[in-house]
Amino acid sequence: MTLSMIFIIPDFMSRAGYYVKSSVLRIIVTLMLAVLAQAGQAESFEQRLENRLETDDVVEVYEWLQSIEDEYGDQVPYLDLRSRFAMRLEDYANAIPVLERLIEVQPGHMGARLDLVIALQLEGRSFEARQQLIELNSLITDKSELPVLAARQLEELNKLLLNGEHDRSNTLSGFVSLGLGHDTNANRGAENRFIRVKLPGDIPIDLELAPESLKTSDPFAEFNAVAEYGAKGQYCQYERCRLWIGGVRFRRYSDLDEFDQRQVYLGTRVSYGGRLRREYTLMAQNVVSSELEFSRIDEQNILSLEYRQLIPGYRYFGGSVRGELIDETRGENATSYLGSLGLNGRIQTGGEPAFQKVNRFLIWTVEASWHTRPDYFAGDTLHLSASAKYPFRMFDTIQGSLGARYNWRRDGDPFNRIFFGDTRREDQEWVISAQLNHPLSERWLLSGNLSHESIESNIELFDVSRSQLSIGIGYQF
Repeated sequence: MTLSMIFIIPDFMSRAGYYVKSSVLRIIVTLMLAVLAQAGQAESFEQRLENRLETDDVVEVYEWLQSIEDEYGDQVPYLDLRSRFAMRLEDYANAIPVLERLIEVQPGHMGARLDLVIALQLEGRSFEARQQLIELNSLITDKSELPVLAARQLEELNKLLLNGEHDRSNTLSGFVSLGLGHDTNANRGAENRFIRVKLPGDIPIDLELAPESLKTSDPFAEFNAVAEYGAKGQYCQYERCRLWIGGVRFRRYSDLDEFDQRQVYLGTRVSYGGRLRREYTLMAQNVVSSELEFSRIDEQNILSLEYRQLIPGYRYFGGSVRGELIDETRGENATSYLGSLGLNGRIQTGGEPAFQKVNRFLIWTVEASWHTRPDYFAGDTLHLSASAKYPFRMFDTIQGSLGARYNWRRDGDPFNRIFFGDTRREDQEWVISAQLNHPLSERWLLSGNLSHESIESNIELFDVSRSQLSIGIGYQF
């Protein structure tokens, strides 16, 4: 048997853990069943499998294959099919022992050997994966006989595990930009000059807001700088990597300088390769949103720890948990605590090829958080949010993204019993955004950002409508 017969080209991508349609897997199974029928082997298994393929989906067929191990666990066709389904569904932990048994009874099965290397590496067992790869290379006498996809995957694994190109050499990269823009509501002021309140006794009255509480537009200048130092590269999908992250952002308004903004952050991220893509991020940041008269300072010092990973069995579906310690003592507020749970993922979309040539994925996130605020007069706050982002590329050079976000929040206690009775503040926020980037050279970049934000609150004071437009130039290194 030649290597071209051993490697089954249509199924190779599924064995590598990449996405393939279930119809491709069904074709492969059908071809194997034909071979079994000609050989007169395991007719009952063949018939049972055909019946399953007609009525069940891939997951159900895989569960059935696991349930009949006692009957067919020593047969090569069964072991081969079960390992293929396991790799297709990214069940690498259970694929490993099946592949080991398959190789034991059929040592020349190169496809199974390659799968075993991939499964071991994605499960974080790098040393064993390296040993299996060395053995696989020793059995291949002529790599030119390999199918194109198999040869490419083998080359990538050799670079990763054997040729030293996976060394964790730390690199420094970053981005610096300067831009100008306009904010239609720089002070996040109210839309209406009068708001309706109710005095004790349920007496309605229109309360006039001070001029500084009304919506005010203002142009601004903005500076951003981000730097990253650490290990990067494809091998981080398989092995442990650490990255240091730091950045600053300043926005200065033309007239409303009391609403100048500042953000400074520094943190580290440790990622663990493998099937679950585990990731820990520790971040410290200082955020100033405004500095008004009479010591009304909106400043937060935040220390956060976040953990993220993929959900077992899903390549594009993950979860996260985050805790934050928030110090607002400069603004005369007590230290508070925020805990969040989230889900995130990517949905493959068709898109228009002329508009979106690569990365046709809709990136989404949903999150729920609880903000414990010991001395806040309106009690603790519940937050629910959902967001989506669609990155695209057009005209070969222009890259951009479209985004949307929805936030809902509700306080635990009434906001102000004198003016609003027992009403607890409840807000709904909608944000839509667009971004375009056009490279001017290898390092220089021209960018544009547009966003619109709308907040509807059951307390009119917090109704906000705001649009922002900015154009900037950046340098990446």
